Amino acid sequence: MEFIKHKIFQNKQSFIPKIQVAKELQEQYQNLCVLLSEDDLAQTNNLPLKSLSEYLSENSALVDNLKAKNHIIVHLQNKKYLIFYTKDLNPKQGYNLARKNQKVIQQELKHLHEEGVNFYFSDKIEQNYLNEYIYGLFIENYQWQQKSYPENKESHESKSINHPIQKYFIISQNFDEKNSEFEKFLVIAKAKLYSKQLSNTRADEATTDFMLEEAKKFQQQNQDKVSLEYLDAAQIKQKGMNLMYAVGQASKYQSYLVCMEYKGNKDSKEKLALVGKGVVFDCGGLNLKRVGMDRMFGDKGGACTCLGIFKAIVDLNLKVNVVCTLPLVENSISGNSYRCGDIYKTLKGITVEIKNTDAEGRNILVEAITYTQQNYNVTSIMDIATLTGAAKQACGGTMQCIFSNDEEKSEKLQRFSTAHHEDLWQIAVWRVWNCSCFY
Repeated sequence: MEFIKHKIFQNKQSFIPKIQVAKELQEQYQNLCVLLSEDDLAQTNNLPLKSLSEYLSENSALVDNLKAKNHIIVHLQNKKYLIFYTKDLNPKQGYNLARKNQKVIQQELKHLHEEGVNFYFSDKIEQNYLNEYIYGLFIENYQWQQKSYPENKESHESKSINHPIQKYFIISQNFDEKNSEFEKFLVIAKAKLYSKQLSNTRADEATTDFMLEEAKKFQQQNQDKVSLEYLDAAQIKQKGMNLMYAVGQASKYQSYLVCMEYKGNKDSKEKLALVGKGVVFDCGGLNLKRVGMDRMFGDKGGACTCLGIFKAIVDLNLKVNVVCTLPLVENSISGNSYRCGDIYKTLKGITVEIKNTDAEGRNILVEAITYTQQNYNVTSIMDIATLTGAAKQACGGTMQCIFSNDEEKSEKLQRFSTAHHEDLWQIAVWRVWNCSCFY
């Protein structure tokens, strides 16, 4: 039996469905998704599709059910309608509703993932709401798929997979895909899904060399806006970043420190550094992980997130100055592994004793942050890392925790994160800890 090869990262999918837009709804549309407002349900006899309008007008119980469950499925004249309902037309509510609705779409219309899905939006729903709603559809549509399946697509296994939708045919009087705000949402969605895909790419493919190449490719595509430098393992050691060198010395893949810079506002002295933990795989070193090692390809999530943020900033031509620093290592085991009890001097000149080789994240971050401070004259630093599972225990799986020594910036970041559906929760940093947390 022949199998279709899995889609690897180099296929360079955009992960964003294609869009076609129409203004008028036609009766011949099959397998149609519909989003209606409160006003539409008050006057079901005025819906654009005559057959659907008549059906809902004659079945008030269905309308009540739609209000209660936010969606119903209707079969009419060999056509399938997924009808969704929004009571609140606040644009910020559109994103969350879309993510719930997308789950239903992928389950009910999985066979149309290649052909595309038709989606009609009531003319009571304005562009601002549609921007958030379609953004939510795109984010929820993403799925990690690297599974081979039989070439015969009629097989039970291939039918059972909820594939991402590849095309959306949007029917709306009020939606303009050239709307400037919607174009911003598209850039952000592409960057966010790029980060997800990069983070999910397994360690046999996403090595330190692979991650370096991703940064290089982006810089080459934006040579007029982005500069790049990187240090290999020998240079890392020569510069005195002994902690970072030690973490990666057991791997057959050499470590890299990658720095990209974007000068979007030469009149400003403000410069932000994004520093992302890039452990492409973490077995724990000699303090071998007891559980959860199979998910440790994701320990580069901080670096992937920083790279995605940096891409969005550059693509949007934001008037800010940003440095993106990616310390890339693999925490592995060999006869050359760093050990508990070893003492190393950092780039800053501080000596550090290793108590646990599975605490490698802070070891590479301290070197990356120091190098960025010494070489790029930054005014603010944000480091992003999958540093400890205790963060999930503290905040659950629906938000991320942050530590900060700048209350004003922290509050601003939390406000923005909530507005853009990425909730953060600040964990206290007591003054007594400052000497060890911020130096």
